[in-house]
Amino acid sequence: KVSYGTQGNASIGDYQHLGLVSSSSKYMDTSVKVLGQPENPNLTWEQQALFTVGINGRLFNMVDFNIEYYNRTTTDMLMDVPYNYTTGFSSLKANVGSLSNRGVDIMIGVDILRGRDYYLRASTTFNYNAEKVTGLFNGLDRWEMTGYGLAYVVGKPVMFYAPIYAGIDPADGAPMWYVPGENVDETTMNETTKQFDEASLTQNTGLKYTPPVYGGFSIGGGWRGLSVQADFSYVLGKTLINNDAYFYANPNAFPKDNFHKCVADFWTPENTDAFYPAAYGMGKSNDGYNVMVNDRYLLNMAYLRLKNVTVGYTLPAKWMKKAHIQNLRIYFTGENLLTF
Repeated sequence: KVSYGTQGNASIGDYQHLGLVSSSSKYMDTSVKVLGQPENPNLTWEQQALFTVGINGRLFNMVDFNIEYYNRTTTDMLMDVPYNYTTGFSSLKANVGSLSNRGVDIMIGVDILRGRDYYLRASTTFNYNAEKVTGLFNGLDRWEMTGYGLAYVVGKPVMFYAPIYAGIDPADGAPMWYVPGENVDETTMNETTKQFDEASLTQNTGLKYTPPVYGGFSIGGGWRGLSVQADFSYVLGKTLINNDAYFYANPNAFPKDNFHKCVADFWTPENTDAFYPAAYGMGKSNDGYNVMVNDRYLLNMAYLRLKNVTVGYTLPAKWMKKAHIQNLRIYFTGENLLTF
């Protein structure tokens, strides 16, 4: 099978292309009208084109399969483009570039056992996706989104960018950070420094914004009226910024309560394997924790989840016939019972 199609997206709110006037401002106790939103007459639909080619079938009356290759190209991506604050605006909604996603979807199902009143079947699904930025606005080769911890670089997937923590110097309790190489778009973890400067230490962390692997597997069986089905799902390469940890696990922003147990684990000469560097009272600086995005707040969110378990029993037809019931099945379902 082969398919090709396009679709558009304009889910950005109303009047985003217009210059809007606001009258809520005041100047010297007088209500005034000001430009509340700059115009962008070139704003247009984000468009996505999807090409797929695949094959499916059944082998030996036992194995089902479906294999698809896809190429999804997004053009005129709709995002907020940052403006120089001297313009009076922080950003403008615009069409910023293009993005390519290529990958493969695989599904395989196997009838392990099958008889007149019993069966056992297993199946698996797998998706691998390769993302690549193919173009940016104003002819840029890279666009680093300061404050979001992300960078769009032509020819690469969207990646997390942040200072990379190198641990604690056990000799004096000072935090250490890896010094980026000449190309900040390549992850460099060789030289370290104790002097923290967010701008000069930010580099590609090697962690992708979009997980490259999704999948799942299932196994189910039945004997006479009894049936059991279990479905698992997994994601590999998934990373999230733990925004909450900036508050409950940040020595510069601890709340009055609800903080993490690691809060008590600061470096001392007797505790050199601590979670935190030496505290301020010992003349040290934890400046790296002042920023919302450093790689200690980037969490590995890969998981395996028992998504669904169903146990059921279909009462024998001869029993139901006497009660003038065509079919009766009793079942119990549990969702998201385990996550690893």
